[in-house]
Amino acid sequence: MYCHPEPPVDGVEQFFMLAASPGELAANLLHEKTGAFSKALMEELEKQEASWPPEMSRLNSQLMERFTMLRDSGKAGQTPSHFWYREWNGSEGTIGSFKRHSPAKAVAQIPLSNEDRDELVLALLELEAMASREERENVIKDLRQEIKFNIPYSNKDRFHVDNLVKTALNYPGGLQEVIRVVNRFKGADEIAWQKLKVILDKLNIVID
Repeated sequence: MYCHPEPPVDGVEQFFMLAASPGELAANLLHEKTGAFSKALMEELEKQEASWPPEMSRLNSQLMERFTMLRDSGKAGQTPSHFWYREWNGSEGTIGSFKRHSPAKAVAQIPLSNEDRDELVLALLELEAMASREERENVIKDLRQEIKFNIPYSNKDRFHVDNLVKTALNYPGGLQEVIRVVNRFKGADEIAWQKLKVILDKLNIVID
C-alpha cells in the first residue's frame, strides 16, 4: 500500500490509496483526531488475516463497499470526501466509479420485543464464539456486507452483541444468517447452544 501522490517507482509493485484531494486536510473526525479513511482502514486491517501485506484488492473492495453504503444511506459525513485508488495492474477508480453488490432492502422480518431480544442476546453471549470481541469478529467477518458494515461498535460485550442482533433484524434472513455462522464456530459449547435453541424455538425463529 502506498499513500503518497508521487509517480510509481520503477521495478517496485505499488498499490495506491488516496483519500484527500490536493491541499485537503484528511482529519475530518475531529473528536477522534483522525480521518474517516484512516479510521475505516485500520478497522478493516484488524479484520484481515495475520499475514502481511494483506490482500490489497480485497481490502480496497471492502473499503469501497463500506463507503458507498454509508453514502447511499445518507451518512456521507462518515466517509472521505475523495477516494482514489490504483490497483497492482494499474487500473484506477474512485468511489463514484465503484459498483456495489445489489443490497437487499432493509426490512425487519422478525419483530422482537426488547425483552425477547435481551434474552436472545444473553444466550448468544454464553457461546464462546460471541463472548469476546476477538471471537465475534470471526463471526462478523462472515456476514453479508450490509450487516457487518452497519453494526455500531461498542466496547461493552452486551451492547455490541445487541447492536449486532438489531442490525441483523433489519435485513431479510439476517438473524438466521448470524445464528448459522455462530453455529459453525460454536465448538464444544453444547449446553449453551441447546439453551440458545430453546430460546429460538420459543421466539419462532426457524434456522434452515
